[in-house]
Order: sequence, then structure tokens, then C-alpha cells
Amino acid sequence: MLETINIEGKRILYLTKNPILIERQLAGEDIEPVNEDSLLDRVSTDAYPTKACFRFDEEYMASKALTGLRLSNSSPIPDDAIRRGNFGGIVAGRSFGSGSSREHFPWSLKAAGIKVIIASSVERICAQNCQNIGLPYIEGNPYLYATRLVNEGVLPLSEATRGLDPISAAIVSAGGLFPFLRQYQDNPGIIPKPETGTRPMTAPEKIIAKHMGILYVKPGDLGFIDVDHRYSYEIFFPMSYSILQKQISNAVIKDPDSVYLFYDHSLLDSSPDAYSLAQQMRSIARKEGFTLYDGNREQGTEGICHTVMLERYLKPGDVSTGTDSHTCSLGLGALPVGVGSTEWGAALWAKKIRMSVPPTINFELRGLPPSGTMAKDIMLYILSRDTIRSGGGIGRIFLFSGTTLDILPVDEQFVFSNMTVEGGGYTGYVEMNRMLAEYFMERHHLSASEISELSVYSDPDAVYENKFLIDTSKLEPYVATPGDPRNGIPLSQLLEENNETVQINKAFIGSCTGGKYEDLVAAARVLEGKKVYPSVQLHVSASSRSIYERLSREGIIKILSEAGAIIVPSACGACVNFGPGSVSKGEVGISATNRNFPGRMGQGDVYLANPAVVAASAVAGRIIFPNKL
Repeated sequence: MLETINIEGKRILYLTKNPILIERQLAGEDIEPVNEDSLLDRVSTDAYPTKACFRFDEEYMASKALTGLRLSNSSPIPDDAIRRGNFGGIVAGRSFGSGSSREHFPWSLKAAGIKVIIASSVERICAQNCQNIGLPYIEGNPYLYATRLVNEGVLPLSEATRGLDPISAAIVSAGGLFPFLRQYQDNPGIIPKPETGTRPMTAPEKIIAKHMGILYVKPGDLGFIDVDHRYSYEIFFPMSYSILQKQISNAVIKDPDSVYLFYDHSLLDSSPDAYSLAQQMRSIARKEGFTLYDGNREQGTEGICHTVMLERYLKPGDVSTGTDSHTCSLGLGALPVGVGSTEWGAALWAKKIRMSVPPTINFELRGLPPSGTMAKDIMLYILSRDTIRSGGGIGRIFLFSGTTLDILPVDEQFVFSNMTVEGGGYTGYVEMNRMLAEYFMERHHLSASEISELSVYSDPDAVYENKFLIDTSKLEPYVATPGDPRNGIPLSQLLEENNETVQINKAFIGSCTGGKYEDLVAAARVLEGKKVYPSVQLHVSASSRSIYERLSREGIIKILSEAGAIIVPSACGACVNFGPGSVSKGEVGISATNRNFPGRMGQGDVYLANPAVVAASAVAGRIIFPNKL
């Protein structure tokens, strides 16, 4: 059992907003603790470069720690700088570890010698990843904790467990998830099942209670829940499987028929390391009997993992877990939970995940969105609210309800759950509604009575931590300015502030968020009879092969191609800086994807917008309203 955090003989690296201060520290200068306002907020997991995820040996990961961090168009941290600098602590601002679920990010810090992370707040998946691998973090006033660490060199581990639920605290004290699981196996009574009495519940709480094997739960209740589906892909699956094999000798996979693997994220990348990961995944899938959705660079993938899981497997009331932060995409009448590689490896073995029941925020959507306003705009509006921007959504379930859902296609509703993680949410949940019920009946051949039996609804008097009423009829298209999806502003404001001259070089319509059927149809309506601006490249990619084939049959692909769009095989592609559509240094792009963190889609600046705005901007050569073409 760990009792202290000790960095004696090591240094502290302050991730400041001023890149010169970072460079001075890397050169050997020890600076005084800095105030929170001077520290970087929202250091995303993209600070560990996506392509570095092709390898997961600790020596290599250590060399890449924080090398993807970008400040003022510079990358101040070179290879192996953290290890060579003898740093034992990292200090940052709010929402540290936002973005993807890549466990390589905290692993690289630990492998480089970091003993503790101090931040104003740490985002949920990154926090759990740190707990699972035995890397303590402390949330609170960075200046005060850094000052104590400088003066004392040692802090009690209780500072890292303060405020954590008992399971998380026990994992931290044990030195990681698997050491804790060994203790739990020997004494499962250390985590008793909740004994919450009768109470009104939200739909997600009802699903959690059922999968925990009890009748009622409330926020803060602890336990392990059964999962119905586990899925992963080539970048993270080999790491998860390797961790499991190292930790559990001769581990037997429980219910291999409910494990699904996808070759989608790095499919368009030509790196031998990327191909090696895919080969490892194929080999393990054959050995263990897992379902594999394969692909190749010419034809693309059978589908991006979240899209295929929705199309083929998800049913109302299901619990799914995946090695991706956008696992929350599957929150359409169901409960998805994104986790890191270690936790998914444990779920591969046990078919359970840990759960501290999160509080829920209810976003009630009313009204008919105006022509040209899409779900992407509603979500960018939500993410731009002060409550969410300041971290008020971290670790919360975002529940979407209201009459607007009954008129929005499921492709649009998908965006709400999909982008919940951009607000720091634990997961997203879209209440069952007419459009969802019809989708499940048609897609999965379920009868009305089966839908009724499976569907879960929130009680009328369910308790929410916060509730927002949003009149969608008053929303115009929104754009997130470069750097963060939470930088949303009305498109009219962007144009007014820039004299309507935000010029672009690249445009991308694709990914799980923006490559759905309705997205490409919306783009085609704008592009029909028009041509992409000569100096702009527009790349378009459907999120699954079945969507591409339907669009081809209906003539949509022809319209896009005749307008000058470059059709890219189905894959995650440019969204994760793989393949055509990535934005190079000095370029400006506009994208229908979900993230525009520095370095996410390349070294250029990226605006986020709905597919119609992206298409119109590709024609105009500058960001523009579609109806202004």
C-alpha cells in the first residue's frame, strides 16, 4: 500500500501559458510556483501525439511525453525532454487531460519519471487512467500544492485520495487497478453493494441499478456493473490485451461473443507501426474468437466503431464500454462508458466495469431548429455555456430530453451523446423518443412491444444536479474557433468580428460525428450545381461502408464528386490526423468533426461547424452561411 508521494531529488515542471517559461524550465531553470491564472487550462491528451500511440513500450512512450503540446503555434517540448529534465511533478490548470481516452498520455508521464500531477481539475477518463496505472494526481489550488511539494518534497497520499469515491481511493492506495482487483477478489466485501431505498430515478440511474443487480441507486453509490458490449480498435486493443496478459496469468475472456474489434482509426496511415497493430489485433481476434470488422486503405473500413455498434448491436437499455472517449456516442436510450486501456483490459476479463453513480445534468430541448441549424450547432451552443466551459460538466451524465427529439433524425441525435465528452461529461444519454423507437424497430427488427419492454425512461420527479431549458428555434449556426470545441460562438458573430473574411485552405466532412447519412445529404444540398473554391481542398468520408453505398445508390456521392469534393474511404482519417484532409502548419481548416484541440487534425488551425456550413465554406473559400452563397 502506498502512503506518500515522494519527489525528493526531482524537479517540478509548470505548464504555463507562456512557452518561454516552459523552455527555460526544460533548459534547467527552476522557477517559483506560479498562480493558477498563469497555468495552461485544457491540456488535452493530444499532447501525446496520436501517431506515437502506434507503440506502447514504456521507453518509447517516455520519450514522447508532452511532445504534442502546442502553444502559440510552437511545440516547446522536444523528444525525451521530460525524462532528461529529471521532472517528478507536473503542474497545470483546469481540465487537465481533456479529449481522448489514450492511456499513453499518463503512461508516458509515469514512464518519464513523473510521480504526481497537480491540476485545478482533471477530466474523468484521464483521472481514471491515472488511478488505474498508479500515477497519483491532486486536484485543487495548484499554487498551494506546488509550494508544499517544493518545500517538503513529500506529500501524504491522502492528498490524492481526498474527495475520491472509496473504489477510486482504494485503487490509488493499492497502486493501480489490477493490484486493487486482486485485493477485491480475496475480499469482495470491501465494496458492499449500495442499499439505497425507494426513490425517483433518471433513466441512466435505472440502467445502472439493473446492471448492478439492485433496485435503486443514487449519485455517489458505488459498485461494479455488468456490460453488454465491449469494443475497441487497432490503436488501443493490443495495449489492453497486453496489459491483461501481464497482470492475469492465463486470463480467460468472459463471453468473447460480446467483444467487437475494428480497424478504423489508423487505417489510412501508411506507417509500418500502425499496420503492425492491425496485424496484432487480427491475430488475437482469431485466437480468442472476437468479432473483427476489418478494412484496407483502398476500400476503407466496414465502419467507424461507434457507427457500426449503433447500426448492428445497440439496443435500448444496453451498457457498452469501449477504449475511446467517444464511446459516449452510443447513449441513444442506452448507457455507454468510455475507459482507458487498463480498465478495458480488466473488463475484457471480468465483463464488468467500476461505477460511482454520476450526477446528471438535464438539457431539455424544445422547439423546431431553424433551417440551416443542425444538432452540431445546438451542441456547440451547449458546450460554450459558462457552466460547461468552467468545468461544471466534468464527470456528469449529460441527459438530453424534450420535444425537439421527436423531430430530429437519429443521425442528428447521435451528435448530442457523441460530443458530451467535449464538455467533460461522464457520458451522454438521449431519452427514448419517437424517432429512436422507430430507428430501433427498423434497424434491429424489433417489435413495438419489444421496444416498450426494453426502453427506459426517467421518472417525472427524478432529481438532476442542474437543468437547462434550450429553445432550439432561436439558435443559428455556431462555429467553434480553433483550440477547443468549447470555443463556440454564433456564426454571425465570427463573421462580424472578422469582416466576413475568415479564409480557409481545407474543409473536411466525415468522422463518426460528421460522416453520417444526414450529414452528407446536408452537404450535397449545398454543393449541388456548385464547385469547390480553387484554392480549397474538400475531403468527404462516410462513417461506414453501408452509408457510403446508400449515398452512392441515391446519387449523393456523384453530387459531391462533381462539386470537386475528394471522396475518402471510410475511416476516422483526418479527425485524428491520419490521411487526406489533415490541416498542415500555416493552413486554416473547417471541419464537421468533434475536436479542434491544438494538433488534433494537424499543425494548422481548425474551426468546427455543421456539415452544411463546412460545404458552403469550401465553395466560398471562406467561412460563410450556406444561404449566402
